[in-house]
Amino acid sequence: MNAPHSPHRLTEPVADGCGPQSPPLEAVLRTGPFHAALRAAVERRGLSLGRLESRLRRQGTPVTAATISAWQSGKYRPERPHALAALAALETILELHPGDLVALLKPPKPRGRWQHSSHRRPSLSAAWAGRLDPLLHSVDAAWSRHLTSLSSQHRMHCDAEGRVHRMWDRLVLRAEEDGPDRYVLGYTADHPSPPPVLRPVTPQRLGPSVADADEGTLLATLLFERPLARGETVIIEYTTEHTHDRPRAEQSLLHLQGPVRDCVLEVCFDPAAVPTRCRSFHSLPTHDGLSPEATTEQPLRIGPGLRAHTVGLDLPPSDFGIRWDW
Repeated sequence: MNAPHSPHRLTEPVADGCGPQSPPLEAVLRTGPFHAALRAAVERRGLSLGRLESRLRRQGTPVTAATISAWQSGKYRPERPHALAALAALETILELHPGDLVALLKPPKPRGRWQHSSHRRPSLSAAWAGRLDPLLHSVDAAWSRHLTSLSSQHRMHCDAEGRVHRMWDRLVLRAEEDGPDRYVLGYTADHPSPPPVLRPVTPQRLGPSVADADEGTLLATLLFERPLARGETVIIEYTTEHTHDRPRAEQSLLHLQGPVRDCVLEVCFDPAAVPTRCRSFHSLPTHDGLSPEATTEQPLRIGPGLRAHTVGLDLPPSDFGIRWDW
């Protein structure tokens, strides 16, 4: 979904010698914890997280700089096969012995139908940092914390004026408890304006929904055909279409309320309005907003079909999107 655009300064974290000193690398490689050893290895190597991301991409094991930042802060750790492959490549880049970092990982957290995600998935209010609070009393969002997003696909179409015309979304959700019968999604416009018209494509029905045109926010409920059992999955597909005047778009952004295994964003431009520059970005939230040190961007190519896309794997709760300049 789109979130309000604000001019956050995008920087790459580099070791600058300020702040708390990490323990000696050799010692922390013996004792752990993993995140401290990774941080010490990165500091010793002297490479920015952006350069590490570029090298991993060239080796065919891509992860974002923001994800590496989350690993070395202790917020998240590599667990899935592609993340562990990236970690093995990272050991080589950081000039460590094979297995130095992998050996410090604790056994993976339980997954599948036996994992309860409600303790780590924030409430809808917390996930949106209070921006949707004025609308929450009108919908039942209790089940949102018991649904895990396995896959998220988002496509935005811009018109000849460079404005958002239509969006298409497809989500694959898994129930972590018995009983979820709905999914509540949030939308915030880049500029306060009437919200778009939302239409379900899959068998879900549109339930209670509420909008605030002055703030450009929308909460919509998609009702499942029946309550889900724990471990059961559901596919949600819907379109949103703007029918009112609005300024040129400058970004397509997904606000990930919880961890997502794979996320694909695509923007389709009109031949009459093609950006001069396009890039993807990934931002990890902090208590006081988006930390510049946790925000990275990469240039994107607009192909012959006037489309640009980006893919994120194993993303933590964060903002993931595409920005462009006219």
